[in-house]
This record gives sequence, structure tokens and C-alpha cells, in this order.
Amino acid sequence: VCTVLSDTSGWKVWNAGIDSIELHGLFVNGTHVTMKPPGEDALNSTLVDVRENERFTDETVIDGTCVLVWGATTVLSSGPNRVTCRTEISRPTVAQFGRW
Repeated sequence: VCTVLSDTSGWKVWNAGIDSIELHGLFVNGTHVTMKPPGEDALNSTLVDVRENERFTDETVIDGTCVLVWGATTVLSSGPNRVTCRTEISRPTVAQFGRW
């Protein structure tokens, strides 16, 4: 069973955009997460679509802008898992977020 997604203490191993993360409950829909990017203030997110051992979506709202992050894992026969992430930012003023 692949637990690389639900083991949030290990996220900073595969996600350089996370300095620390705190899961406020189980890794299930509706659970709140506090993530701190390097050199930034902590962000509060909510898990909105969790598929155990497969994928998740979290939602963060920053000044009215919605940031969705999708994470998925693929178990590779050659060894470690592959984690793929995608980010979507939606708001008429997305340009205010600058370059990612």
C-alpha cells in the first residue's frame, strides 16, 4: 500500500515548496492542513478530494484567490513511487501572484 500522500510528515522530501506541514485530523475530505512554504507565512488549506493511496486535492484561498493543488502517486515497478503535482490558480487577477 502506498502511503506517500497521506504521510504528510514526509511531504518535504518530494515537495521543495513545503518547509513544514500540519494535518489537523485524518487524511480525508474536509480535513484542514497548515502548510508553511520556505520563507513565507503559513497557509491554511482544506483537503477537498482524497482518494486513499491514489490522489488528493487541496484548496487554499488567499485574498479571494483560489489555489487548487492536485497530487497523485504512481507505484513504479522499478522502485520508489512517482508523485505528480499540479496547481491551478483561479481569479480574474491571477497575474497578482507573479511567476511560479
